[in-house]
Amino acid sequence: MLSRVAAVQAPRTHNRRRVTGSSGRRREGRESETQRPHMFRLHFYSAVLLLVLLMCCGTGWVAAAGGETRNTIDPFKRASISFANWKEFNEDGGEITSLRVPGLVKVGDDVFAVAEAQCGDGNGAGSCAGIVSKHLNISDDSMDISMSDISLFCMQLVDAAANNFGTTEVLRPTTVVIGEIVYMLVGKYSPTKSQFEDTKERGLLLVKGTVSDEGGNNKKLVWNETHVVDPQRKGESVLLTEFLGGGGSGAVMGDGTIVFPMQAKNKDVKRVLLSMSFNPSDKKWELSSTATGKGCRDPTLVKWKEDDDERLFMMAHCAGGYYDVYMSTWNGYGWNTLGEPLNRVWGNSHNRKGHGVQSGFTTATIEGKEVMLVTAPVYAKDNEGGKGRLHLWVTDKARMYDVGPVSRENVDAAASSLLMKDNNKELISLYENKKSDGAYSLVAVRLTEKLERIKEVVKTWKDLDSALQSCSSGSSVTVDLPKKSMCNGPVPTERLVGFLSGNSTVTEWRDEYLGVNAIVHGPAEKRIGVPNGLTFKGSWAEWPVGKLGQTVPYYFANNGFTLVATVSIHEVPQSGSPVPLIGVRMNDTSSTVLFGLSYTHEKKWLAIPENSGDAEDFDDWEPNRTYQVGLRMNSYCWIAFVDREEIDCKRYNESLFNSHRISHFYIGGDSKDRSATGGHVTVTNVMLYNKKLSEDDFLDELQDSKVTIPSIGAEKQPTGPVASKDVSVFPESRSEESAASHELTEGDRVKQEEKTAPKIRCLQLPLPRLSEDSLFLNPP
Repeated sequence: MLSRVAAVQAPRTHNRRRVTGSSGRRREGRESETQRPHMFRLHFYSAVLLLVLLMCCGTGWVAAAGGETRNTIDPFKRASISFANWKEFNEDGGEITSLRVPGLVKVGDDVFAVAEAQCGDGNGAGSCAGIVSKHLNISDDSMDISMSDISLFCMQLVDAAANNFGTTEVLRPTTVVIGEIVYMLVGKYSPTKSQFEDTKERGLLLVKGTVSDEGGNNKKLVWNETHVVDPQRKGESVLLTEFLGGGGSGAVMGDGTIVFPMQAKNKDVKRVLLSMSFNPSDKKWELSSTATGKGCRDPTLVKWKEDDDERLFMMAHCAGGYYDVYMSTWNGYGWNTLGEPLNRVWGNSHNRKGHGVQSGFTTATIEGKEVMLVTAPVYAKDNEGGKGRLHLWVTDKARMYDVGPVSRENVDAAASSLLMKDNNKELISLYENKKSDGAYSLVAVRLTEKLERIKEVVKTWKDLDSALQSCSSGSSVTVDLPKKSMCNGPVPTERLVGFLSGNSTVTEWRDEYLGVNAIVHGPAEKRIGVPNGLTFKGSWAEWPVGKLGQTVPYYFANNGFTLVATVSIHEVPQSGSPVPLIGVRMNDTSSTVLFGLSYTHEKKWLAIPENSGDAEDFDDWEPNRTYQVGLRMNSYCWIAFVDREEIDCKRYNESLFNSHRISHFYIGGDSKDRSATGGHVTVTNVMLYNKKLSEDDFLDELQDSKVTIPSIGAEKQPTGPVASKDVSVFPESRSEESAASHELTEGDRVKQEEKTAPKIRCLQLPLPRLSEDSLFLNPP
């Protein structure tokens, strides 16, 4: 078929000197991923490097070689690259067979799709990888981009070394836009055969592009300068090999520094994540001194700014079956080796096994609040290995909300990219559509309705935060949320992820932040809705952490959390049968109680760690008195507290998590494999924070916000059997993540509440910090 192509002439380049930096300092964190890969030298044979833009990877045309010129890499000075000569021509016989690695760039008011093109020679005998771009004019809600689209602009790189011509593949386009200029980083892979040996030449190229307007809607990206990138290495990056861009977009920092997401291989031939930056004042490319995310690939990058603090976040799919999320050091020059609370929320498949695909990842300012937007495919539980439906999520790094599917129901969506434009007024997704024959096309879609829903959700988060932060006794909250005694003083909202209060149905206790809903168990007549909570009498609630499948919004709980509830016990349990009040269960076959707080017939609090033989009773409780109880976990111990007083501090047994994770929190009771008809308790205002919070100010603030629960008549005598105090000892040890999750659902109301005091501290035993292997799933 006839194809429109472009070609670029390039000069001869000599072997380049490898530049390394000094070892970087070790970063803080629990992750123990020592990176010591082999040295890698970027070199080029003394020959003519010929760049040719072909529409379908044709084979016959070559441009005349230019003079012998050496160039330094400087994306900001056009004079440094003067030899590029782009031409367009027709070429017979080639065809694009697949479109991968979708990316979106915005130049002025124009949006372009940029992707990797898999090409063939038309006879199925040869193949290569090039770059395509297309101007997007989405007249309807979506636009299909097929391999036969004649408006696609395809680039192929051909290398001539000592008269031995070989096809050079150009891989994983990763772009940034500065003004009217697009900078595209691509990986170069050249299997070439010399007289003496077979070699595989790898490297990085930076291509400069501008928009060409040929009238009407006929606009295209024209690539007119090509740079060889030989970044300086330092620290861990000195010993890595096979550097490649992540795909999607890079970022431009406030000081003008360009940053690209990168991946490489270590000595174990495992992929790791890092970044490459260009500081205009230093005028050189540098690799980050730290690498992270062992076993992860295809990273996407976003810039995040809070006040004057500018950071980068990198997200990638990993061999362990999930997406990891990492935060950079200040201004993006290095990477923290600890994952963020968003770590491992999204699974690569329903059973959270194996690698996934590149995620869409961008940021936006909605309702004056900075948020992240993520797209990734979701797979049906009963259709493992089947088609993926692309979903969109919004998160503020604490709460998250599943906005719903954005791809068509009948397509198999894979890798994706996101772009926000027009001052956060238009959201566009570009995703791969996997065909039945294994080829991929692209689909661009405008997400107008989803963006409106995102605005509603973020407004709910913002309004609820404001209501909780400004709450005071006797005041009325002026936001459009329920105003019935939700609190009696300011409530800490930093890192507050979930909040169960006055919004419930027969089967659900709904999260006021629109995240994970708790499931209510037991006969309907055994529970009564009260302002800001529920009264349980032989019933209970279960707040999922990892239960039903692919997405686990509360995965952070496996590493650290604080769970707080306001309670009032209305009956004394029968003798010898402690009643579970609040606790944590694992997802092993025995549903082991990992840690919990119960109350006894002797009116004592009972703290139960994973070993039931270590259960200990503590201070007295009184019927119909309001208490604020909680559980906290950090890297070395579990702590229970009642009204500021920490009543237990047990050492953390890291082997508990070797092959299992937290299944759920139980609230108001617990009846796993038992019949519980006793127990009579009211639970209100249950709050979940995504880290262990133990500062005095935090506990004081929580206690001061407590609202008294009205008494339910006179104290009643014990009635009926309750859950046995027997708990199973944790039997297994962990190496792979168990399937665990649930689906996000909506809730839409908020209720309010009052106060009390005392305070005693307990000694926390200083224990060694745990490694990443003990707190996170180790990727294979």
